[in-house]
Amino acid sequence: MPPAVGDGTSWAPDELSPELDDSELDPEWSLEALADDEALDEALPDTLNSPFAASYFEEPETPEEPEDGLPTLGPGSRGQATRRLQEALAAAGFPVGSDGYFGPQTQAAVRAFQSRNGLVADGIVGPATWSRLLGQPSPAPTAAASLGSVPDPVGGDRAPAFPLGTLVLRTPSRSWSYGFTPQDLEWTAKLLVHEAGGQDDADNAAVLWAMFNKYALFQHGRFQTFTEFVRAYSTTLQPVLRNAQAAARHMHRAPTDFVHTGGTYPGTDIPRGQLQRHLDIQKAPWQSIELSARQLATRALTGQVPNPGIGLASEFGSTCIYYRQRHGADPTPERWREYTVNLAAKKKWRWVGDVAHLHQMKNAFFLDLRVTDLPADAVRVLPPASDGEIPEPEQWACGEAEFGRRSEDELDPQATSLARLTDLVFQARHPELGGRQIQRGERALTDEWVTIRDTLVGPLLQAAPTRPAQAVRPSGARLLSTEQVRRAWHDDECRDDHMVEATILMRKTPVNAHTVQAWARLGQVLLRTSYRADRVWVYNCRNIAGSQARSLHAFGLAVDIDPKWNPHRPTPDLRKVRFSDATTQEARLADVQRNEADTVFTPEQVAAVESIRTVDGRQVFGWGGRWSKSKDTMHFQIGVTPEELSRGLAL
Repeated sequence: MPPAVGDGTSWAPDELSPELDDSELDPEWSLEALADDEALDEALPDTLNSPFAASYFEEPETPEEPEDGLPTLGPGSRGQATRRLQEALAAAGFPVGSDGYFGPQTQAAVRAFQSRNGLVADGIVGPATWSRLLGQPSPAPTAAASLGSVPDPVGGDRAPAFPLGTLVLRTPSRSWSYGFTPQDLEWTAKLLVHEAGGQDDADNAAVLWAMFNKYALFQHGRFQTFTEFVRAYSTTLQPVLRNAQAAARHMHRAPTDFVHTGGTYPGTDIPRGQLQRHLDIQKAPWQSIELSARQLATRALTGQVPNPGIGLASEFGSTCIYYRQRHGADPTPERWREYTVNLAAKKKWRWVGDVAHLHQMKNAFFLDLRVTDLPADAVRVLPPASDGEIPEPEQWACGEAEFGRRSEDELDPQATSLARLTDLVFQARHPELGGRQIQRGERALTDEWVTIRDTLVGPLLQAAPTRPAQAVRPSGARLLSTEQVRRAWHDDECRDDHMVEATILMRKTPVNAHTVQAWARLGQVLLRTSYRADRVWVYNCRNIAGSQARSLHAFGLAVDIDPKWNPHRPTPDLRKVRFSDATTQEARLADVQRNEADTVFTPEQVAAVESIRTVDGRQVFGWGGRWSKSKDTMHFQIGVTPEELSRGLAL
């Protein structure tokens, strides 16, 4: 089976994404294993092959409306309330089109209005903003007012929807980014409470940063979302206990205490399950989580919690407890330090050493030796940008650089080609420089050069030439037709051995091995718009219904998302697709079933998928709802050649 071809924006699996066993993801097992170092070798490997608890995929409830019937609005809101908001903004001197859609222009107008009127400029229209807009008395401030510019984390049953930050990895040779979602916010707060005590302090900020580092550096290829990663890491938050030994300790409890979820752990007769109290914690509503944890999680996921001095540390543990379990007594500070350093050496880690304001006898932090040469700020959380895009590289300041000043004998041939090609692109963008070198202190130019190298030239050079070269299509060319896609990908037709398992919208499906990163990006953008899928499927060696032509599913290049919700209606009149105005996924489905709409997707969700581009600007996915004679509205398909996709995806 061929390996999956990456998009040039993440670590290759053999570099920084090793397969993990439960000892690395399950703190409950790790606690015992580290107390008896050899026990790590006996940990049973497992996979996260059980579906999440049903409540995890339930449709979030509609935000509670204030007594005057005005709902809380934010990016993506649509309908009469949004139109009323736009009209009120225009009347207040902040003109914006009254199309009933809360897009970037409306959000910018809201923020401007809030700033001028002394409100928190978060772009979310709640009771205070409505009251000021309509000339009514403002409601009393909430308990979260002390957060300053941080959005109000009080919310309802689910974490509130407001713009969150972007987790970004930047190194001399790799780039990757992930946009946090409201689900990530909720599970991060639960992680803080049930694995770290829930306090809003430097120690717990360090725990979060270690989790950010671990996901960005090692685990984003294995877990599509930060939520998936957090839930796999925490025993309390796992839908099903990942570790057989943990389940064995509880399997004989009453059914009211230990819930059997079906099946047994591989190679054992131990029933799979989870403690009922853990499941209750997982179902707990947002507002029941300790306020301190909600506040810290909110600040952290909006880019307002700086790294507390642990750098790229991605491992942590209570080595004081490990020592106690091994020796039967608490260590002195000197013994604890010696034990911590020795344990790190055995694990091929490096203890970060003493860090001001961190109590590391509670949790010691470790750096994986594989990343010791990376810049200490290679992982960052960027604050939310008003247009949803990653901010320009001026925000990065990883140290001074002088490009083009090293002699060629200091560089290997590949590095020389990379630098030369980057110089060519850079100089083409800046003819005013007259070909001169970047000078020390020209930070913006330096960062632009790095961005060109990492996001354009590097991926192009690193793309593996796995197929015969084809003529390069001109920039701006349209999506390939279905027949053109068949011809371009003909080697993969009904080739089971060319497929690998991937996760899309938290559902596993076989896909073409060369498309894994593209499908992961599709899932990420839909998750960011709060879409939750019941079923997702890509590969199926079949023809188009009623035709002798192969479906693109037979090449692993097309996805059907929740096909039971897809009416696939013929449209001989060539009409455009009908979208629902409903604000919840459940209500949109009801509109489809009543034949009042053609799709459960919103225009914003479709646009998010269609905005996915290769590094050279080509649209990756086409939507079946754009077809003229029928509307296959829950269907997306890849519309680029293998070579174009292999060059990588734009950030």
